[in-house]
Amino acid sequence: MGIVCLGRTELIFIFSFTYKIMVPNTKTNHQKFKTRKKMVQQIIELIEEELPVLQMSLVLTGDVKAGLVLVDIVNGFCTVSAGNLAPRQHDKQISEMVDESVRLARAFCDRKWPVFASLDSHHLDIHEPPHPPHRIARTDEAKLVPALQWLENETNVTLKRKDCIDGFLGSIEKDGSNVFINWVQSNQIKAILFVGICTDICVLDFVCTTLFARNRGFLVPLEDVIVYSQGCATFDIPANTYKDVVAHPQAPTQPNNQISEMADKSSHVFAFLDSHHPDIPEPPYPSHYIAGTDEAKPVPRALFSSLLITQSSAALQWLENKANVTLRRKDCIDGFLRSVEKDGSNVFINWVQSNQIKAILVVGMCTDICVLDFVCATLSTRNGGFLVPLEDVIVYSRGCATFDIPIEVANTFKDVVGHPQ
Repeated sequence: MGIVCLGRTELIFIFSFTYKIMVPNTKTNHQKFKTRKKMVQQIIELIEEELPVLQMSLVLTGDVKAGLVLVDIVNGFCTVSAGNLAPRQHDKQISEMVDESVRLARAFCDRKWPVFASLDSHHLDIHEPPHPPHRIARTDEAKLVPALQWLENETNVTLKRKDCIDGFLGSIEKDGSNVFINWVQSNQIKAILFVGICTDICVLDFVCTTLFARNRGFLVPLEDVIVYSQGCATFDIPANTYKDVVAHPQAPTQPNNQISEMADKSSHVFAFLDSHHPDIPEPPYPSHYIAGTDEAKPVPRALFSSLLITQSSAALQWLENKANVTLRRKDCIDGFLRSVEKDGSNVFINWVQSNQIKAILVVGMCTDICVLDFVCATLSTRNGGFLVPLEDVIVYSRGCATFDIPIEVANTFKDVVGHPQ
């Protein structure tokens, strides 16, 4: 494993596959255990072989101004038995992540290169469901791990405590300014190296939002966003351990044929429309949904993307004439980020607050891209207290869709580097 470079345009998703299986007591079960373990390993190897992930080495020099971002490397995530979400026993993956993070932090500080540490820190009276209370502010579990506590005395280090998943959103101040954006701009950073925990939650969200913000021009002069695979770690949750647990409780949703009825009544509708400019490419995608053309309009099989309407199978142009409908054109994946105006205000936040919305129903396309990113950003912002009085964020599964790429078609892409370096 080496360093994974995300390049200048898009994110490479890094997946860490681990498993834990209870040791059986009988010889028969022992054989099943060995067979199952072998099958699991073969599946993991097959997935790793087929994933279009390019892992490569990287040398950071003083020629390009680089910054290091440490994500949630605190006791409550990394130190054994330090909190509700801390490991219960020694975890090799987490230990290696901490060691690599310390090594990089030392190297950056020795050179006086900028370091940004995002620290998960919550308040007892502000819950983050479905998680139990964790990393409560001013307790040991919210502190940097012992091996990194020396960072608090380094002049080139910026520490930012956050009470939501996404470190970018957690950097927003009450006056609308953003500590992370200021850190990038004031240090004239052109390349950011991310490390931390959890790879598929806080690191992923922070990196995705950073990419969107860079593509929108909010992070000039930033060019490269890099995730170091050995400097990241995540939880290992065997499927059979939580097979009866609903991780994301669902509230009753409106039937599909009642979506239009909502717009005809007093409900409020916010529709994001993917709309791009021909002179601003979004690689590796070809030109699409060009502003001012029919493909960027809400037509049958509408090209919506991300909240209350993000892609519907019905003709939706009539929405443009509804007084309770807000249309927002966007030229990036995450609709929440594209709701940010030049003055720092956010159209979507204003929509929630001005209408005193307590529950949002999300439908659209693509489930695993625009819908996912928008919902994650909305949840993080709600948990951070920026979307009062919003309580429930509901995704209607039958109201969402994504692309279907058969394995035989995907195999034809195996020699294609989807994220040019």
